[in-house]
Amino acid sequence: MLYADTADLSELEEMLSIGIFDGVTTNQKILLTANPSDYEDHLKQICKMSGGDVSVELTENPKDFNKLLEEASHLYELAPKEIVIKVPMWRDGTGVALSSSLSNDGIPVNITCLMSVNQAIVGCLAGARYVSLFYNRMKDYYKSEEAANAVIQYTRGLIDRFGWESKIIAGSIRKPEDVAMCLLMGADIVTVPYKIYKLLFYHEKTEETIAEFDAAWAEYRKRR
Repeated sequence: MLYADTADLSELEEMLSIGIFDGVTTNQKILLTANPSDYEDHLKQICKMSGGDVSVELTENPKDFNKLLEEASHLYELAPKEIVIKVPMWRDGTGVALSSSLSNDGIPVNITCLMSVNQAIVGCLAGARYVSLFYNRMKDYYKSEEAANAVIQYTRGLIDRFGWESKIIAGSIRKPEDVAMCLLMGADIVTVPYKIYKLLFYHEKTEETIAEFDAAWAEYRKRR
């Protein structure tokens, strides 16, 4: 499965129009780029367009658990059929505790900014609907594509072994080849930024082949 990784409504409209995306992910960086005049109205528009899950990240201070719960509940109520609360993996375990609490209340969670198998494990145990591994940020940190691939593979293996219900989202996608690799390693979903989406259809040999066939058809038409 593929999720559109954008908060720009025009980009999103184009991406969703071709029928290959099943949901949407947002975060503070892409919302800053979209720069909506009304944050909540913008989220509602995204949800209306998506028809699938829309991950929306919390912004409250992690030191105030009650405010985080309030923000999560408020965001969820904007569009209960679509919104999934994106909870960062804070170092003190607040994100895991919050995920457990929200999941127990029936509010779906995407626990995010994960860079290790251990983080994914505790996210799964906390009942998160999604555990989001940041593929290229892992490659940057481990300085190894193989190590980043292994994190996804091991997480996949553990989810399958123990029957956890969490799905793996692979984010931090920087080139088209990352999409296939993350799916091959076991991700259930890959988030695709607009600029990568535009490259999914292109291959220079395909262009050459189409041009060759077009030329052959033009020659055929001349002979009639």
